[in-house]
Order: sequence, then C-alpha cells, then structure tokens
Amino acid sequence: MSAPFSFILVNFTGQCDAALQQGFYKGKCNSQDVEAIVASVVKRRFNNKPRVAAGLIRLFFHDCFVNGCDASILLDGDSSEKTAPPNLSVSGYDVIDEAKGLLEEACAGIVSCAYCKRKSSFSATSVTGHGSVQASREWPCRLKRRRRDRGV
Repeated sequence: MSAPFSFILVNFTGQCDAALQQGFYKGKCNSQDVEAIVASVVKRRFNNKPRVAAGLIRLFFHDCFVNGCDASILLDGDSSEKTAPPNLSVSGYDVIDEAKGLLEEACAGIVSCAYCKRKSSFSATSVTGHGSVQASREWPCRLKRRRRDRGV
C-alpha cells in the first residue's frame, strides 16, 4: 500500500466512528439542558420505584451488546426486537418514553432516541450510588444512528 493511500484511509476511518461527548446537545435544544431533563426523569422514577434503574441498565445491554446502540429495541411491532422472546421481560420503556416526550417538547426533532436511552441508563447507575456520572461517561458505546433530518 502506498504511503499517500494509507494516509487517506487513516484520516477517513477516524471520522467513521465519532466519539460521544458530554454536553453534545448544549446549545442545540434552545436553552434547555438535555442531560438534566433525562436525569431528572430517571431520578424521579427511581425515587418512586428503585428497580427502574436495573430495568434501564438491562435495556441498554439488550440494545447495545451486539454491535453498538441504535435504539432498535424501542421500536414497536410484531417482529421487532421489543417483542423478541429474550426481550419480553425488559422494562424501562416508559421512562425512555417520558424523557423523550419532554425532550420533544423542549426541542422537537433534535435529540435521538438512542441518546435518550443511553443517557437514561447512565443516569440509572448514578442514582443508585453504584456509578458516578464520571464513571458512566466511560462506558464504551457506539451509536449507529444520528438524526439525519437535522444533521444532529
């Protein structure tokens, strides 16, 4: 392989798997703090029913363990991941739906479902006292889909 060709491959491969960053949505959702909106829903739900944290972490696992997070487990349908036998006992969908609803009210069409699910799972580790916010930022995770209609 020639040196110029290998240089081009190196440069493009680094752009294909964009890193997630804390505060990515800062300034993109009017003046709303996207991360705080999701975290507040998780905290309130956890205070009412502590086992919701385990459900959110399991939801994250079932969506992300194969090859990155795409939120496909959140899709409804007769032959969807949500209705697949291993996922029938997964819980936490209602927390994601509530958080996503609040995000849509704050800034419609900006924040992806995959991000909402991911942030909910990370917040769940924080509210239980078993993971700090800093530690939850370190979970390796690739998001496969981005909001293409808005370039976010």
